[in-house]
Amino acid sequence: MPYFTRFIALLVFLGSTAGLAHAQCYRLVWADEFDGSSLDEDKWSYQIGNGCPSLCGWGNNELQYYREENVEVSGGTLKIHVRDETFGGSDYTSARIRTKDKAAWTYGRFEARMKMPSGGQGYWPAFWMLSEEDHYGTWPLSGEIDIMEMVGQTPNKVTGTVHYGPLSPNNRWLGDNYFLPSGSLDDGFHLYAIEWEEDEIRWYLDGVLYATRNASELYPDPWRFDRDFHLLLNCAVGGWFPGPPDGSTSFPDTLEVDYVRIFQDVDKTAISGRGSVLAQTDAEPYYVQSVDGATYSWSVPAGASVASGGASPEANINWGSGGGTVTVSIDAPTCSTSISREIQVLDPDCAETLIDHENTPLIFPIGSDGTYLANEPNPDSDTVNASATVGRYARNGSVSFDALRYVVDALSDAGKLETGELVFEMDVYSIAPPGTRISLNLENTAESFGPYPNGRHSFYGTVTSVQNAWERVRFTHEGSPDPTVGNGEVNQLLLLFQPGSSANDVFWFDNLAVVDPACAASPIGGQVVAPQWRIYPNPSRGMLRLEGTTPNALTRVLDAAGRVLRQLRYTAGSAIDLRSFPAGHYLIEVETETGLRQRQSLILVD
Repeated sequence: MPYFTRFIALLVFLGSTAGLAHAQCYRLVWADEFDGSSLDEDKWSYQIGNGCPSLCGWGNNELQYYREENVEVSGGTLKIHVRDETFGGSDYTSARIRTKDKAAWTYGRFEARMKMPSGGQGYWPAFWMLSEEDHYGTWPLSGEIDIMEMVGQTPNKVTGTVHYGPLSPNNRWLGDNYFLPSGSLDDGFHLYAIEWEEDEIRWYLDGVLYATRNASELYPDPWRFDRDFHLLLNCAVGGWFPGPPDGSTSFPDTLEVDYVRIFQDVDKTAISGRGSVLAQTDAEPYYVQSVDGATYSWSVPAGASVASGGASPEANINWGSGGGTVTVSIDAPTCSTSISREIQVLDPDCAETLIDHENTPLIFPIGSDGTYLANEPNPDSDTVNASATVGRYARNGSVSFDALRYVVDALSDAGKLETGELVFEMDVYSIAPPGTRISLNLENTAESFGPYPNGRHSFYGTVTSVQNAWERVRFTHEGSPDPTVGNGEVNQLLLLFQPGSSANDVFWFDNLAVVDPACAASPIGGQVVAPQWRIYPNPSRGMLRLEGTTPNALTRVLDAAGRVLRQLRYTAGSAIDLRSFPAGHYLIEVETETGLRQRQSLILVD
């Protein structure tokens, strides 16, 4: 069979890190006690200005101009001074500092002892975190963790929040408040902290737990809090959260910070890097947080090899045709530990379906110019597409290049789509006339915010040949505008129906897949039809049930390449125990008495 490897969304494999402790390695890994006479610029950098021209008001309608001169380090504390003064076109000045490109962490306890300003209405101090690399795309796709926010008009209340989900204006957040039993946050110093673990974040004020967030609360949005984040400290003036200052507001005032400290249990840190890769990928980087004085030893599964860095915190791994467990052993002066992570590499197959509106998709919608409705009734079920539910997209005629956007991770070699070794195919039904163009673009979200062609890796096109009927279309490569975007840097997919037009037509689509055009047949024969049953829960931690199957149905568990891993007779109401299976993407297949095979996707998480 010709070489083919699958694409799959990383959200399927998130949370697959497991610590194998020999001795606890909980330790202080970073701190700033602010004991000097100036800001330590080996640890922090300044953010200057009002956010313009790209993000005026810092995206929050803030009214201040951030200046280096508003930072003071003296008497063992950091002081961020907020002043009522005109500078750079703003009516107020303050300061904002961050650790980006100097220090970032995955998991741990993050704490700061701080005294809030007492100026009242319009003050907005914050201690918070942003993703270091924007790995999943620009804000909020890669997440935000607000360890502490306070608004001046409620000086006895602290707020802890996570931001996530699609691009603005459809972004989402979850937050909780805590009120001091007595007094206010500007009376003296208080300790603000989070404890961030693999699938949970907990918020504390002076040791009191007041909020907890976990991956299940965000579902169906993916949990994006599994990569390195950096710290920020600032005090804004005005903005959507506190509102502008008024006649009662007092200036100047100060946010004062005694210290910032970060603790990590090395057993609970993560091996960072891709959760899935294309087979035969070389020098794919994986890394762990550095531990002072430690030595490192990486091990990889059969068929893979360590290309470089096997004795350092970062290893580059060459992958063959199979995945498995990557382990790094850390031997430090005071402790030793091993950290493991399961990495998925899929064997050759004919196709990988990225979007199937009857099952869990492998890519995640993040926004659109038109109106997208998932899981809509099939307008005309036929032999091309017999699914009960499909996607429906109504163009926004006021937008010439109307786009439906998806976040796509783990595309470790999009170059195979440029060469035609792999192709995109999709089922389409439309009221638009034959000859209607559809485009598919691959981009890097962070870079694509710049002028064209920045961030535009490649684009692909097709035209329809029928009207009011389903057809299977194939996209062909038409161009690669920005050659500086690496084949492994694609993290966004755009579908553009009738690009460059003002049409308001409606399209139904389904089964967007990456296909090996030379592949002759699926590794498992037999006719596969749309299932009339469902899996629950899905995603699952290993214990699942089927609903709507025939009694004692012949049931198979398949890996993502279509190979049978387990076969059983399923009894209605009983549980299927897959807790021994590693996290990843699987298929559940039920075979009817007539030999028809009905499949649904299953996601297993740790």
